Amino acid sequence: MLADKYMPVNLDEPGARLHNLEPPVFTFDACMDESFCDQLRDQSTATNRLKASQIGEQQVGQGAASERRTSSTLLVEPQLLASHPELTGTVGALHARIREILPGGAWDKTGYLPGPGRFCFESAQVCRYTEGQHFLSHEDAFPADIAERNQFQRRATFLVYLNDVPEGGGTHFDHIGITIQPRKGRAMMFFPGMADGTNDPRTLHTAQPAVGTYTKWITQQWVAWGLPPMSARIVDQGLVESEDFEQRVLGKKKKGGKRKDQVVRKQQSAARGFG
Repeated sequence: MLADKYMPVNLDEPGARLHNLEPPVFTFDACMDESFCDQLRDQSTATNRLKASQIGEQQVGQGAASERRTSSTLLVEPQLLASHPELTGTVGALHARIREILPGGAWDKTGYLPGPGRFCFESAQVCRYTEGQHFLSHEDAFPADIAERNQFQRRATFLVYLNDVPEGGGTHFDHIGITIQPRKGRAMMFFPGMADGTNDPRTLHTAQPAVGTYTKWITQQWVAWGLPPMSARIVDQGLVESEDFEQRVLGKKKKGGKRKDQVVRKQQSAARGFG
């Protein structure tokens, strides 16, 4: 079921725990060791590039500060790695662990638009939440029409807590009523987008504020999936009329004449960054 609806998961991974089945929410205790957590925090701080977190809901690469998200974020994009190469090995270790937990699939270069039906890592983020800071209810995946425009969907969120937070600071899933508490080295994973390219609104979640003087550090890694031509996804989902799909998923009105599934998306000749 996981592979068909979401992504294949290595359920034999030590420390794996399934907190909720539909939608799936996993944790992996001691996924990353303490030295990794300390190193990534220290390296991120040393860049002096932690900035006010932004929210970009409509298009990749566009965002704005918002009271809904009050943390600070470091985007580990290729330009940053060029000036701070010490981060390359640290982020590489994270990616290697994720690939062990999410085996299979065809993968493209990190930080660039993946080809149709292929996965890649978006540029990693390191986030710091000081006293009272939060990220109010949000989804990580794009609505279907925006995913079509961006040509990819976020299929997995993999988050590692880089320190212990004794009180507050949890990741709370609004609709399913569970909260994951930060523990140093613990990873939390869920699937904001589904195998048909649509978002899963059940994954709506909140980054709760830490209580008192505690600070929360996390690193967040999204797994992107290049959207195949719509006709291919319609066949995979057993839908006969693409116009039915567009009306149901994209909110478009039916039109007479030419069938939408006869239109093949033009492939880009070069990848573009989308970290």
